[in-house]
Amino acid sequence: MSKSLFYAVPVQTNDSQLTLIEPSPGLELVLDNPSSPLNTRLYVNGRARYAVVTKANGRDAQQTNVTDLRTNEVIATMMAKTFLSDTVMFPSRFGGKTMKKEQWMHKTKLENGR
Repeated sequence: MSKSLFYAVPVQTNDSQLTLIEPSPGLELVLDNPSSPLNTRLYVNGRARYAVVTKANGRDAQQTNVTDLRTNEVIATMMAKTFLSDTVMFPSRFGGKTMKKEQWMHKTKLENGR
């Protein structure tokens, strides 16, 4: 027997009514190459959505570009450097300016201290 995708939720109105709400489906993310997230495609719900390509950029850096496969636009670029801070750049956000990774991603500690 299959389960219904709809749930009845009471809504306060003058009349006694029920409203049907469809739960949002889960999000499935799959890497084309799970052994290396550096050169792969990211599938969203079974469809290739992003390409992740990493290449050497000089002697002490690697550049990773994330491309939206629907528009063929680079949506993010990360420069991993050996001696200087890693940087990220989002062409459509933050005025397209490069920023240190630490300005964009903040380290936090979990409740267990990790």
